[in-house]
Amino acid sequence: MNYDSGIFQKLFATALGEKLWLFLNEAQNVTKMETATTLGKPAVEPLSSELLAHFGEVVREKRIKQMIGHMVKQIMFAKGYIIHTQNSSVSTGGLFSKGTTYILLDKIQENKYRQGYTHGAIELFRFLKGKMEGSLEKQIEDWIDQLILWQTEGLVQGNFNSAPPLKLDFTCNEV
Repeated sequence: MNYDSGIFQKLFATALGEKLWLFLNEAQNVTKMETATTLGKPAVEPLSSELLAHFGEVVREKRIKQMIGHMVKQIMFAKGYIIHTQNSSVSTGGLFSKGTTYILLDKIQENKYRQGYTHGAIELFRFLKGKMEGSLEKQIEDWIDQLILWQTEGLVQGNFNSAPPLKLDFTCNEV
């Protein structure tokens, strides 16, 4: 993969620029970026100590850190990720204070599907609630509230698989 240096053309044309690009594309570094992304962390977060060890204090320069972020963005895009949040706090490493988090495009499609699925379940429970009376009506209201909560948390955290299944334990004579 070639780096589209854009506004960093002069900096990338240096020996350091090319070495940074090769370093960031090493399999173990790409894996670290993807792992950080899976954990909801900025992709640059796990790279700090290795960048400092490999290149020294020169990578602390603002323009070089900006180019590293630009390079990481292109690497992540090539892997199928898109920007999730920008200017997220970096908690470890000491080189970067802010970074970008990414999300797999497939994950967004999955979340949209699951959101639609959960929305359908909520509507079904609302329909059933209209046919129930007494304690079952209250139970269905609770299920609706829980589904809405799971739907919201799932979209924020990508966490739909952790929701326990709802157990439906009733009979209905009229639907």
